[in-house]
Amino acid sequence: METVAATRDALEELRKDWPESINVTCFQDQSEEVETLLADLVANVIAAVLLVMIVIVAALGLRWATPVDLAIPGAFLVGATGANLNFFTREIVFGAPSTQYWTELSSAIVGGGSSWPRC
Repeated sequence: METVAATRDALEELRKDWPESINVTCFQDQSEEVETLLADLVANVIAAVLLVMIVIVAALGLRWATPVDLAIPGAFLVGATGANLNFFTREIVFGAPSTQYWTELSSAIVGGGSSWPRC
């Protein structure tokens, strides 16, 4: 989303030097829809977690529901940290090393060098 804003700013800077007859328009810009979808996703996940916690407290009582209620956000945290995000190719891989790791490893094997610190 920052990239779209930076692109639009750069385009406006370039337009100053162009003749009036040249018209440039941006199309297929879905950054606003993506922002809306991400905000809705976060709100829905928070609402779902709170609703589940309330139901568990109502069913088990406060004393027995407390460990379960603490485990739910913990499970989300483990799931989020177990996911490797590759922002260059927009891939999400669960439970596997990232593409950057494999790229660096193969470069080290083939080239004999690495950007990793040596011991």
